[in-house]
Amino acid sequence: MQTQHELIRLALLLLLENPQGLPLFPTGQGLGLFPKNSLGKQAAKAALSQIWITQKHGCEDEGFLFQPAPRGLAWLLESNCVVPILKACLAFLPKVNQDSETGKVLTPLQNALRLFFAGKDQQGQAGLPQSVLKELHLWRNSRALGDFPLDRLFQIIRDRFPGLPIGAFHDALRQLAREKFIELHPWTGPLYQIPSPELALLTGHEIAYYASASGEVKEYSTSPSCEKTLDVYLEQPS
Repeated sequence: MQTQHELIRLALLLLLENPQGLPLFPTGQGLGLFPKNSLGKQAAKAALSQIWITQKHGCEDEGFLFQPAPRGLAWLLESNCVVPILKACLAFLPKVNQDSETGKVLTPLQNALRLFFAGKDQQGQAGLPQSVLKELHLWRNSRALGDFPLDRLFQIIRDRFPGLPIGAFHDALRQLAREKFIELHPWTGPLYQIPSPELALLTGHEIAYYASASGEVKEYSTSPSCEKTLDVYLEQPS
């Protein structure tokens, strides 16, 4: 069962992917920060009382929207899975109004994050995308029902790459999806029912939790079009 802190962490990650702001709870078909149940309401109350999220000003016509507060981002950095959180922060920074309070606090972090990821050692993970692709083809050829859940896929891949960070796993999925080797599929149920929320992959306005191989079996090899550069971390869906 999820805890308050897990729900708050997922809410802050959603806000990093959606700098325009989001409502506290889902409205109609729209995305919300917290599930509309007792645990979700408690988590929302805790996040507001700790000033980890704040109401976004000037959006009254769009309803009450919220944005991450500097204290909330600092809390994220102190939690587990730091690397994927830093990547989300790096993608979020260019979207922040530089004259806003949040922008003034966060802008000095941008250069440090660029240097961190530009120099990040990827040694030992060169075969990761091909390993992921191979497993997805095996799944499809076994005629298994449905798409491959990311939590199960990560467990299999981590057995081959001991100590593999979740962020590196997500990077491999993004690379393969950009090159049209695989397709990512969204989680369609309530957010609080995601089995392992830390493995969910934020893609635009959707939360991907399944993957499938696309097309015929192909060997994956690194080329200039899919080299791992800083653009991987800054790329945003159109």
